[in-house]
Amino acid sequence: MTAKTPTIRANVLASVVAELVRRGADADGLLRTHTEGAEALRNPYQEVPLDRYVALFEAAAEVVGDPCFGARMGARFLPEDLGPLGVIFVAAPSLRAALNRLSFFLQAWQGGTRAELEAGQETADWIYQIEHPEIRPRRQDAEFTLSATCGFVRALLGPCWAPLEVGFEHSPASGPPDRRALQAIFKAPVLFEQGVNRIVIDPRDLDRPVWGGRQTLAPYLEQHLRDLLGARDHGDSCSGQVSYLIDKRMGRQSLDVGSLAGELGLSRRTLQRRLAVEGSSLRALIREHRLGLVEPVISSGDAPITSIAHSVGYADPTVFSRAFRSWRGRSPRDHRKAHRNDPGPRRSDPGEPGL
Repeated sequence: MTAKTPTIRANVLASVVAELVRRGADADGLLRTHTEGAEALRNPYQEVPLDRYVALFEAAAEVVGDPCFGARMGARFLPEDLGPLGVIFVAAPSLRAALNRLSFFLQAWQGGTRAELEAGQETADWIYQIEHPEIRPRRQDAEFTLSATCGFVRALLGPCWAPLEVGFEHSPASGPPDRRALQAIFKAPVLFEQGVNRIVIDPRDLDRPVWGGRQTLAPYLEQHLRDLLGARDHGDSCSGQVSYLIDKRMGRQSLDVGSLAGELGLSRRTLQRRLAVEGSSLRALIREHRLGLVEPVISSGDAPITSIAHSVGYADPTVFSRAFRSWRGRSPRDHRKAHRNDPGPRRSDPGEPGL
């Protein structure tokens, strides 16, 4: 079975569309051909299939007649254009920390992609490569990403910074003029037909003092990106995404369908429909999660049933006890006794009816 195509956040696609508009090209036509149209740009956090984004990028270069379209766009791309991922880059205390942050958190923004810093004594390589073998050609995405990354580095180390070398896995587009254009953009020699896309950096640059960044924002943005990573780790299914949000919100935030749908960038009806297609529902997922939380506490602890009920969102412990009985066929107290193998009398818990 072929693995599901990874995705990329829509704000990057929006930047490609904005560049097309700036050049007077038919951006709407390309959006309709390769995505769901303008709907794909409705929410900057919306996930667009990576193969469609890459194909649109390649088509954009052909429409404007510029083989270096991606590289030129990347040279104008600002860290804040990437959202929180770009901001935590320029908030880093060093280039080493910035590239490590970018490598770690990129998966929250773009799936199916290798990004890592390999630092040696002589050189350091920042490597970027889409790992899905069927997503080709992908020249524009690679040149855009490396060009934008060099721009981010210049935001930290100053506008005169230059890499030692830049390498691409693809072949040159159309001869010396394009190679010279890329070398002017990167301010460095450019090689083609390499094993990976990489920026070769002087390792001494990794720990140089950096220009003042937005240090106070970094912890909040990192947590936000960790939340996005956590959502991806719960799988591509809608029920997996919702389960992650339930886990994050349980006992702290509302679990109503409207707010959950909003966080996922969906309408209430769309969320309910997608869950139904997967044979699930919000009510069933919340119930399953509550059971997973309370069962080990009831089995092994002495916490009052009332407190346990409140911790998972039940205002009325009677309702909780009735729900637990429907889950496990016995009351919370009987479940606790069975797991402790304690047939003797126990004090009644005021939170459980009939005890």
